[in-house]
Amino acid sequence: MIDLYSGSTSNGVRTTIAVVESGLPYRFHRIDLSKGEQRTPAFLAVNPIGQIPALVDDDCEGGRLALAQSAAILIYIAEKSGTLLPRGAAAKAEAIQWVMFAASDLGPAFSAGMMLGSDKEANATAIQTMRNRATALLGQLETRLATASHLVGDAFTIADIAVYGNAWRMRGAGFDLSGFPNLLRWMAGIESRPGVAKALAL
Repeated sequence: MIDLYSGSTSNGVRTTIAVVESGLPYRFHRIDLSKGEQRTPAFLAVNPIGQIPALVDDDCEGGRLALAQSAAILIYIAEKSGTLLPRGAAAKAEAIQWVMFAASDLGPAFSAGMMLGSDKEANATAIQTMRNRATALLGQLETRLATASHLVGDAFTIADIAVYGNAWRMRGAGFDLSGFPNLLRWMAGIESRPGVAKALAL
């Protein structure tokens, strides 16, 4: 049984979607960051860093496994379930590349822009630089999705899940996505999936 500790962040949403969509048995533990639940002794025993998401699998090769990075969790869930990853070395590598794009490029660019924007002493040039970076990365997605229903091949994979987590958070934070119609179409398609709807409700 998988225990997933998650909440309403881009990283949390993506891992929750992956666990629900995988078909693996799981227990969901909602961690409310606004209440400081990530700093309770009970949660710190799961992840001493005090960050979500965190996953514990007591039924894995070698015994108990604890993971605390969303990209690692996505890949583990896909590998364990035999779902959400394309077959073939090239397609699999491409899917993981998009996972890293979400974790290492799009997410940090957006988050930095948000944090700088809330800092009254932040340099206006630095704020605009990070926002421009996030917009440019969204442009890459828009170009990709102009001719594709999914980021890799014709199937829903952890590539879509990882990037969707960022896009979901950006939209929720008021980032203007109206200039990216292909991205919005893709997001609507993802949100039409029953598994995704269930994960978002969690």
